[in-house]
Amino acid sequence: MTTTRDVAQKFMDCLCAQAFSDAFDLLSDDADYQIIGTTAVSAPMKGRDTVKATLVPALASFQKPPKLTCHEIIVDGERAVGLASGSGIAADSNGLPAG
Repeated sequence: MTTTRDVAQKFMDCLCAQAFSDAFDLLSDDADYQIIGTTAVSAPMKGRDTVKATLVPALASFQKPPKLTCHEIIVDGERAVGLASGSGIAADSNGLPAG
C-alpha cells in the first residue's frame, strides 16, 4: 500500500534528482502548487497539467538546472507539503526562461 508520505517522498526525491517531469507526473489532477519567490513562475498553479506545462519548459531552459534540497515533508491525511530550497542558473540574468 502506498501512503501519502510515500508519494510525497518520491516526489521530493525526483525533484532533488532533477527528474522534474517524473516528479510532476506524481501530482494529482487537481494539485495546488506554488513556488514562493520573485521568479517568472512564482505564482499559484492549479492542476498537474498546468504545473507540467509551466515548469518543465521553464526548468529545461536553465543554463544550470536548480539543485534542490528537501528540508521537510509535512503530511496531513491525503495532503502533503514539501519544504525545499534550491539554486540554479536561469536562462538570462533576470531569472526568466529564454523566450
